[in-house]
Amino acid sequence: MQQANITNVKPLLQSYTLDGDLILCIFQCASTGQKFAAMSHIPTTINEPVFRGSEESALNNVRHSMSRIFQKIINGRFGSRIYDDEKFFDTKAILHNRVSQPSEDAINTGIVLAFTSISSHFRWDEESQSWTANRIPEDLKQYGFEKILREGKPLVDSEKKFLSRVLLMVAGADETLREIEKLFLFDFIFPVPRDLSDIRVPHEITREECDEQTRFEFKKAVILFAWAIALTDRELDRREADFIMELGSKMKLDEVLVMNLCEIAGKFVLVKYLEHLSAGLTDREKIKAKAREISRILLLSDEETTEVIGKFFSE
Repeated sequence: MQQANITNVKPLLQSYTLDGDLILCIFQCASTGQKFAAMSHIPTTINEPVFRGSEESALNNVRHSMSRIFQKIINGRFGSRIYDDEKFFDTKAILHNRVSQPSEDAINTGIVLAFTSISSHFRWDEESQSWTANRIPEDLKQYGFEKILREGKPLVDSEKKFLSRVLLMVAGADETLREIEKLFLFDFIFPVPRDLSDIRVPHEITREECDEQTRFEFKKAVILFAWAIALTDRELDRREADFIMELGSKMKLDEVLVMNLCEIAGKFVLVKYLEHLSAGLTDREKIKAKAREISRILLLSDEETTEVIGKFFSE
């Protein structure tokens, strides 16, 4: 099996940005044109052992997997520059030179680790001697996640604005909104901000705003996506959960439906987490054990977790 290294990974690299010891990379397959975002921790020393499946980088990769799905579903984006403007990833412009620049070797190690975390989406092509992205079947579904998003995608500016305000409220529910979170959310902010510093967490989502949302499928998609964002925030904050449940009530959605959407989001995130683990680990039992650990954060029962793991390894 071909091993990833900076020589064979660098041709895929479009850009990267740093946030402390986190590195966010954008990779693009030359043959398919597909783009992938992936994150990893930069080791403080080159020989430092780094568990490539660490929970934080894994869940961040799940977030960016959701971003790719969302972009595909809405046939574009709200106007984000995250994939299109290389200057947007200038580390000095984003971080205002607040952190010391890691060494080139450390950055290269982080780039390889980031790619390794999404390597299940690639295969090594012997003829071209390069990594090629696997084409994902259009009918691939993860427990209805994509179907619900596709049916409820925002169609008008008012829906785009409402969705962006909800996601900002979820991300800011714990009263923190890091630079790296702003980078992720930039894809979904409407109207499109001019800069990261323009991103602000709304004070509240009013009942009047909720009453303006009349499409049932859109309201379902909002709750589903909000849950998925909350579940990938390393640990589900009680304030995030309370906000989403209250939002469902304000939009006049049945509480059982909201919890069902939470389950679908949790199963989707667990599938993506399993993909991440499988890219870095070969011990199936270790993968299953770590998946069961993360399933508690995802609010999945033992039965639901067993179902997802069994289906994942049977396909």
